[in-house]
Amino acid sequence: MLKLGKYKHYKKRDDGPHYYTVLMEAVREGTKEPMVVYRSEQISSVGDPAGMVYVRPVDEFTEIVEYLGEQVPRFEYIGE
Repeated sequence: MLKLGKYKHYKKRDDGPHYYTVLMEAVREGTKEPMVVYRSEQISSVGDPAGMVYVRPVDEFTEIVEYLGEQVPRFEYIGE
């Protein structure tokens, strides 16, 4: 179970972290794959507006990625 609240997202580019709020968990209809529903807190690097809501598989949301040569969680919980 993911904690609801604020997360820092490390992208593969060196444009700094982005911030999101996890709103809820869900399941994908048909496959029952666990998903996370989250909202951006600023304009994204591809121009999506602040407040845009996204859905991503929980396994992808919680995976470890490389950022500036270090292994970090793709999304790091930072509080409520």
